[in-house]
Amino acid sequence: MSGGKIYVVTAGGTGGHLFPARALGSELTRRGNMVILVTDIRAETIVTTFRDFIVNFVPSGTFANKGPIEKLKVAYKIFLGTLESYNLFKEMKPEVVVGFGGYPAVPAMLAARFLGIPICIHEQNAVMGSANAKFASSAATVALSFESTRGFDRAKAREVVVTGNPVRAEIIALRDKPYPEFGPDTKFRILVFGGSLGAKILTTVVPAAIAHLPPALRERIEVTQQCHGEDKDELIAKYAEMGIEATVAPFFHDIPERLAKTHLVIGRAGASTVCELAVAGRPGILVPLPSALRDEQTANAMMLAGAGGGWLMPQSELTDVELAKRILKLATTHKALEDAAADAKVVGRPEATTALADLVERIAGEHAKPEEKAAA
Repeated sequence: MSGGKIYVVTAGGTGGHLFPARALGSELTRRGNMVILVTDIRAETIVTTFRDFIVNFVPSGTFANKGPIEKLKVAYKIFLGTLESYNLFKEMKPEVVVGFGGYPAVPAMLAARFLGIPICIHEQNAVMGSANAKFASSAATVALSFESTRGFDRAKAREVVVTGNPVRAEIIALRDKPYPEFGPDTKFRILVFGGSLGAKILTTVVPAAIAHLPPALRERIEVTQQCHGEDKDELIAKYAEMGIEATVAPFFHDIPERLAKTHLVIGRAGASTVCELAVAGRPGILVPLPSALRDEQTANAMMLAGAGGGWLMPQSELTDVELAKRILKLATTHKALEDAAADAKVVGRPEATTALADLVERIAGEHAKPEEKAAA
């Protein structure tokens, strides 16, 4: 790491925050830098794939839907997490702390502010989350995935840059691969996921919808579906009863390989999902999470659906019958899926990872001490 710098990426414990952080960290590491990831213990399963990172779990918590006593406990956790981050940063002296949102990122960003380390905020969604919004006005730069991102005061931000949402290199590589061959005699591969923690409603509705399809179409379907661990055996049994070839698991570490063969995605509309579909050029039926505080998933889905790269289905309208109708129409109008895949690519930003890495390195250079600038 001769001549490299030290950077911190900090993110919430779910894939929507962590995958863009990993993409940026991997690019900064490739450039000869050291990257430290600060998150909470919820991320333990996901970060097993984060190679070449120093991973630090710190205490944190959210005040949402908490009573007075619980809020005191959360405040204490945040204090402990901030203290741990402060001590880590004092020792490691990172150049920039990049916050990807989620309450586990708060302690690291607080510690950075106390120490005068420049902060770069990256917002994945089309509506800024509360953790990022708290630091937007004090950050050196706010980087956005979508030009139309709302939920923060742009006038108070020092700098706002639209970089796009960083995606994994394996996803970017899919952009140069053609959409899988699809016709009346080919396999019809469906990938179902509801974020890194699964989605209960998709576990119920998707197999029920497939059961409504004509037998000749069901014989061609292959399903890969992410679900909660406790639902796995029941879901496997449902597909086996229908004679559907299915792979079911709580988490897939090889999503890029599976996405390469996929004709249709059915899933939530988290920013990482939407942006990865756009970069890879894969059409999706998107079901926004209705409990999202700012309805950011609907805004995300509208970006892809508005470009013709997918279809928005509010959860209130997601029934097995309606989903079956949608799948049948797409499966029998073969060019519709290919056209949607091409339209998705138009709004993809494969350069987002390098753009954000360039931005972070620029911030480090601008905030370097005079003696460091002279030596550069």
